[in-house]
Amino acid sequence: PTGWAKFRRTEWIFWNGVERRYDGSPKIERVVYSKEWNYPVSLKLTTNEWRVIERIFTIAIHKPIATIQANKDDGYIGDKFTFSARTSVNEKNLSYTWNIIDISNDKIISTKNGSLFNHVFSEKGRYNIQLQIKDAAWNQDTDTKIIYINSRAPIAEFSYTIPDKAKPNRVLFDGTKSYDPDFSDSGKLKYIWTINGEKIDIEALDSKWAIWYYIFENVWDQNVVLEVVDPDDMNAVKQQKVTISSIVSVEFSSLPRVTQRWGTVRFSATSPASTAITRESCCQVARFQ
Repeated sequence: PTGWAKFRRTEWIFWNGVERRYDGSPKIERVVYSKEWNYPVSLKLTTNEWRVIERIFTIAIHKPIATIQANKDDGYIGDKFTFSARTSVNEKNLSYTWNIIDISNDKIISTKNGSLFNHVFSEKGRYNIQLQIKDAAWNQDTDTKIIYINSRAPIAEFSYTIPDKAKPNRVLFDGTKSYDPDFSDSGKLKYIWTINGEKIDIEALDSKWAIWYYIFENVWDQNVVLEVVDPDDMNAVKQQKVTISSIVSVEFSSLPRVTQRWGTVRFSATSPASTAITRESCCQVARFQ
């Protein structure tokens, strides 16, 4: 009771012919039921303020009684769940039927037999584990348990290289090492790149922005951040420093690429970012013997 109140009287009615009444607070009661039935049980408590509190509930007496035991109630895709049946009687002639129901579409995705089984879920969601037990006389009982399969956050990872030494400020970024532990999300990651605090808006990138080139315009330690987002809007972030020591990039070309003997080839080199002591472009014509 709340406040300064106390229980002054307790009354039990078990609806099997047993009733118990005594002064004071309720205590543990032991009652034997000899027949199968759903028995309504009432508990009435009276306080020293003469306030009456009554609760009525049902005791289900029957056999067999099905009870599901699981090693855990929630987990991730790929986790191993173990389900076992616990009964109220020690009978050898019991049959066990399990159904795993995807709650999102009310569809049975697996049916098992036996008192024990293992299952690995391949999709996220909520699942209803249903156990039905029958004895030799076709008496039966059913128990259910809800299992939650959750999403893991993705793993963000990327590397960078400078493929052409003649273009030291043209960097290739590769985020394909990022992955989602939820293998059902494979290939569905979204890649968001930020360089020096500025989000990069690029329309045409391979593998949904996983692989791409970027040309830096300044010599400095560049701050590069990759954020990957999975279909459940869970994200992960990877940050690295990229050192650019030069922005002098040279474009070299030859025309034609193939020629015959005594043919003429025109070589051209262009460096828009070169300093005043170098030539911005040069051209040379050569004849091969």
